[in-house]
Amino acid sequence: MNLTEPDISIVSPCFNEEENIITFIESVNKNLTKISKNYEIIIVDDGSTDNTWSIINEIKLKYGKKLKAIKFTRNFGHQKALICGIRKASGNKILTMDSDLQHPPNLIPSLYKELLKDEYDIISCTRIVHSLSIKYFFSNIFYYFFNIISKNKIKKNVSDFKIFKKDIKNALESINEKNLFLRGVIPWLGYKEKTITYKLEKRKKGESKLGFKHQLSFSFDAIFGFSFLPRRFSFYISFLFFLLFIILLFIGVTNNFKLINDTFLYFTFLFVVLVLFSIFLGLGIVTEYLARILEQTQNRPDYVIKKEI
Repeated sequence: MNLTEPDISIVSPCFNEEENIITFIESVNKNLTKISKNYEIIIVDDGSTDNTWSIINEIKLKYGKKLKAIKFTRNFGHQKALICGIRKASGNKILTMDSDLQHPPNLIPSLYKELLKDEYDIISCTRIVHSLSIKYFFSNIFYYFFNIISKNKIKKNVSDFKIFKKDIKNALESINEKNLFLRGVIPWLGYKEKTITYKLEKRKKGESKLGFKHQLSFSFDAIFGFSFLPRRFSFYISFLFFLLFIILLFIGVTNNFKLINDTFLYFTFLFVVLVLFSIFLGLGIVTEYLARILEQTQNRPDYVIKKEI
């Protein structure tokens, strides 16, 4: 262990969190002092348009070198901000969490001690949600569907609230892939992982910045990055239509190919509609893959940093 390196790095993205950022940093710092004197807190401002960055600049004077902050030129997305923070982290252990206080800072000491046992390389947190909101309803559907179509399984309600060894950071840096789905990539690496549960805290101030559009993009990154289902769609749908064709052929033969009843006509029309729908859906999937290939080959940076303090 290099004594000049922090023992632990806390990495947290934020976007328009002017109401929470001071409380978050103070709470994280308070809990870090319980476990180590050698630590760093890294805040990645994902293009905030409120006073978040100004507040970070002010509080930086209080914490000095223990607080580092990065500001993007614009909003590049939660996962990009998280990846940036991980790359910048120099600690032997790295803990990632959100800055909206829904990931409880008071769990930092217990997560740290769990990793110190050296039985696991990653300690991930799965949230206990008592809310019946539409957001978490669709979240549960996503995790269920993802684990059906992907060989790479992830735990239900797993979050980006986790602590891991520096080896995981080094492995992540070796992956040259756009739109990384970290909740899928980290278990894919194959390191020993343990999950513990925590109660998802309610937001005390402000509103969630991760809306439906973000959740949809998040789901697409997961499905297109870890499942063969979209790529095999044409094969599956062709096989299905072959079966439907055989059924319609049988009906036609038994009726001497005479449309003597509305049922046969109805199924013929339905068959045509399904074929057209599948063609356009297939084209949509191909277009999505082409767009992702283009983005990868353009080799643009994942994000652009405006300032670092």
